Amino acid sequence: MIPYFEAPTLDLGGLTIHIFGVLFLLAVAVGPTVGVVAAWRTKTPVWPIAALMTLVICVSLPLSHVVYVLLYQPERLASDGPIVLLQLTQGLSSTGFVVSLLPMAVLLALVTGRRAWAVLDSMALGLGAAWTVGRLGCFVVHDHPGTETSFFLGVRGICRDGWGDTTRACHDLGLYELIASAAFVILATKLIRSRSVGWAALMLLLGYAPLRFGLDFLRPEASGLLGLSAMQWLCVPMLMLGLIGVGLRLTFPPEEDGHPA
Repeated sequence: MIPYFEAPTLDLGGLTIHIFGVLFLLAVAVGPTVGVVAAWRTKTPVWPIAALMTLVICVSLPLSHVVYVLLYQPERLASDGPIVLLQLTQGLSSTGFVVSLLPMAVLLALVTGRRAWAVLDSMALGLGAAWTVGRLGCFVVHDHPGTETSFFLGVRGICRDGWGDTTRACHDLGLYELIASAAFVILATKLIRSRSVGWAALMLLLGYAPLRFGLDFLRPEASGLLGLSAMQWLCVPMLMLGLIGVGLRLTFPPEEDGHPA
């Protein structure tokens, strides 16, 4: 099992720099960079990727924090006031992020017409890279402890009801998503380089939806409607959208498919 560790901080004489904040900013920088480079290498329009990443920063990140506060920490809103809604590094909800991100990505890609699949691939790779760095931040601060486990990737001392008790270990859901997103980035890069157009974006939907659906059963928080969390309910239309996308991709293959870059 993974031993307990605390996230490092850097004290600069009254200014304390937390590793999560550094990785959060790094994720914001890495995502657009990787997406734009992927578009440039495949001669795909760059402006939709740049527009999406701008919208992610201006819309998705603030909305994901608002949803996080409302779903998981409503008492903070009551005690500290609306200012907590502006503290973006104090918790982000995947539910709010995905709800805003998916329609924006699809609409921006459709504007490009025949290059829509290639644009979606570049977007997916950029988002996957950003997600990897972001989940690294979640892991180093143990932001998403799960239920108790004897699994070899369990982390000692992070259980919610026994923080610091190294005789017990719990799932670290941030670590699991870190591993999955890093694997996605590797596979998506290979697909894009081989010009298997559209499959990287579809793999993101078809891979993340069932993964997240299963991981949420390992959360110690109380379940929602019919025993499922808000994100689990969102995984259902995500999976359906991915399956519809597979059908469209097979029925109407893009012209550039199969021609390596």
